[in-house]
Amino acid sequence: MITKTKLLAALLLGMALAGCDLPRDPEATTDHVRGKTLIVGITTDDEPSDPKERAAIEQLAERLDAQVEYRRGELHQLVRTLEDGGIHLIAGHIPETTPFATETGLSAPVSSVVVDGERVKTVFAVRKGENGFLTEMETAMGGTR
Repeated sequence: MITKTKLLAALLLGMALAGCDLPRDPEATTDHVRGKTLIVGITTDDEPSDPKERAAIEQLAERLDAQVEYRRGELHQLVRTLEDGGIHLIAGHIPETTPFATETGLSAPVSSVVVDGERVKTVFAVRKGENGFLTEMETAMGGTR
């Protein structure tokens, strides 16, 4: 039999969880992109050459009703621009073992690339702590697998 105390505890827990707004975007990346422009940093001359990466980016832009703008740069410079909020994500054969994992948030694997003769999984990089945006991205990626 359920006691009043257990029922009250369950009710309070449910109310607390309902008020929770996780995952969060401390820098509001999702809000900055929604209905506007998704700015993607790439290390190649053109949009991502990997069809899986390109499809995931297009799906994310569609989910957020945004246009896609690509900005080319060297990876170290792109990471700094990402940290400053000048771009929203980095794409383009980033291995999941990237040394930038401590400075950025990494998506689930999206594709793969051969590095030093071995096939490794690739990821997208987002601004560290922007878990709401990362969740949106991974949801979009799920629609492209």
